Amino acid sequence: MDEWDVRILTASYRRDPVLTIELYGKTRDGRSAVILYENFHPYFHVIAPMEVVKSVLGNDPEVVSLEEIDLLHESEWQKAVRITMKHPWRVPEYRNKFTGYTVLAADIPFAQRFIYDMDLGACVRVRGDAVEDERYMTDLVIRAKEFGECEPFIPPLKVLSFDIENSIQKGTIYVIGCTLREGDGDLVKKSFVGEETKILLDFVKFVQETDPDIITGYNVDGYDIPIIIERMRKLGMRDGFKIGRDKSVPTKVGSRFWRIRGRVLADAWWCVKSELKPKQETLNYVTRMVLNEEKEDVDPTHIDKEWSENRNKVISYCLKDSELALRILERINVVQKYMDLAVVSKLPFDDVINGSTSTLIDLSLIHISEPTRPRLISYAVFCLQK
Repeated sequence: MDEWDVRILTASYRRDPVLTIELYGKTRDGRSAVILYENFHPYFHVIAPMEVVKSVLGNDPEVVSLEEIDLLHESEWQKAVRITMKHPWRVPEYRNKFTGYTVLAADIPFAQRFIYDMDLGACVRVRGDAVEDERYMTDLVIRAKEFGECEPFIPPLKVLSFDIENSIQKGTIYVIGCTLREGDGDLVKKSFVGEETKILLDFVKFVQETDPDIITGYNVDGYDIPIIIERMRKLGMRDGFKIGRDKSVPTKVGSRFWRIRGRVLADAWWCVKSELKPKQETLNYVTRMVLNEEKEDVDPTHIDKEWSENRNKVISYCLKDSELALRILERINVVQKYMDLAVVSKLPFDDVINGSTSTLIDLSLIHISEPTRPRLISYAVFCLQK
């Protein structure tokens, strides 16, 4: 059995072939890793007599176990039942079976549930075995057996910024510009032009081969990612936008945000809005404000005309925009800030930089008093919901 120190960047889970927690991160020596852990199940609490719970669930095969517990609720210890289930996506359905009773701890995301219960920090020492698994593109795939504490550290992170320019008239993508930096290294720039299908395939291959920890750009959440996904759909590219570390496509969270499994999507636009609250939110304005520079002189409202008259100018403009977004993200120092906050809150970096304040408050309450932590989990969440 080997061991590694890993900074956790994102957390998720896989359904098949068995329910498996996935903790994506970076080792102290800079290798990308995914930590796999099986045999952890979701659960929630119901303040009701065991007889009532049994009458509702019967011998339901979805239920792993029922356990009577004492739960601190509204400042009083009360009898409750802990319902452990096979699958986290079934929890909302089963909580609704107990209308009229108080249900607690049913809204905690499954991966966070694991982190809370295992009392993991932003950095962990994982012991287990390195295995081969072609589903993942990380340097290491670790089947975890146990976890321990380690001193917090920030590994050398690889950040990729990208920008697209596409036709206003037809939607066709003309060029994708990329700027990459690993740790304190030099900027690496790459542009993709040519036939649209090849542009998209080459860009996906570039992301997979460079394996960035953080992906950024200016309003990639609201514009670039949706455009790429739509163009791939229209072009009949069945493999899709497979840039996740498990070869998955980005998934939409809510109405505005996207998540890339195994990587952190840190949109420079959202970070600027949150950190600086600029009077104007255009990249040109923010570039002047943060970097004291100007964007290149291309009119994006007439991009088709600009492309037909001077393609090289548009390619340079696109590449420069990707560079500016990366340098703005670096200058406002959000990565360092939220890495430090992740240590304090004991959350993955992604949950801190893209999460809500209430998530951080959850953690503050959930981690109160280690001896009573399991009993306080539901109470903490209940207080926040009131």
